[in-house]
Amino acid sequence: MGNTTAKQVGNFQADVGKADATMSVIGAYFFAVILIFIAIVLAIMAFIPSPSPTCIPENEPDKKCPKKRNYALLLGLFLIPLAVLIVYAAKYWSNLVHNNKNVAIADGTMAEANWFSNMFNN
Repeated sequence: MGNTTAKQVGNFQADVGKADATMSVIGAYFFAVILIFIAIVLAIMAFIPSPSPTCIPENEPDKKCPKKRNYALLLGLFLIPLAVLIVYAAKYWSNLVHNNKNVAIADGTMAEANWFSNMFNN
């Protein structure tokens, strides 16, 4: 092994930071797709009538529970702007890491510290 300079270590940490930021963007897109899928499912479920959970027809067999729509499930549509915000934040951070070497070095150091922490935790 040769003589390693501080510049080489910094370049390595910056490369690790850039790779970590790119992986974060990919993960943000993946998470956003899941959130949008959940939001769409909740929106569809809001318009499908379902019986009330408090209705108990067992005591009276002829009694039928009324079916109602649960419009509160439409609040799940707030997951879509949340997904967009997560992707925007990840892309912003990635752009910052790719354009500023000091931020890339810091991100690389934080990523390595996180990986080692996760590796040695139970």
